[in-house]
Amino acid sequence: MPLKPVKRGYKVWCLADSVTGFVLKLAIYSEKTDSSDDLGFGERVVFFFTSYKLIVILLENIIYSIGTVRVDRKGFSDMLKTNDKLQRGKFMFSVKGHIAAVKWQDSKPVTALSTATSPKDITSVMRKNNDGTKTTVSCPTTIHIYIMP
Repeated sequence: MPLKPVKRGYKVWCLADSVTGFVLKLAIYSEKTDSSDDLGFGERVVFFFTSYKLIVILLENIIYSIGTVRVDRKGFSDMLKTNDKLQRGKFMFSVKGHIAAVKWQDSKPVTALSTATSPKDITSVMRKNNDGTKTTVSCPTTIHIYIMP
């Protein structure tokens, strides 16, 4: 990354309990790997990134998950990639097997993959408007679970 202030440095991956903050696992990243599997770097640090391939592996191991995703990654539905002009609080989804891809419009689109919730389930959340007022908007349960503390 040419504009990065420090060209070299350390990457430390940390898996911590979301309630206590207790560190469960720590790994210092080095570019070399002895891995003979076909997993990519992001999938090898499995608990830090969401990808379609990863969510399939987790599901095969009976681990249900929800995670936001970048739509420019491989294997995603065209529905996630389209630049639809949804109104705030509106959403769309597609399902492949037991995996749901959800796209919800907040101030910006939020995209997620889930094996833990039905993409049809909705709830509501309070969101701030540009003028500082608050509005209740509908939100898919998939996104709600992910964004709520």
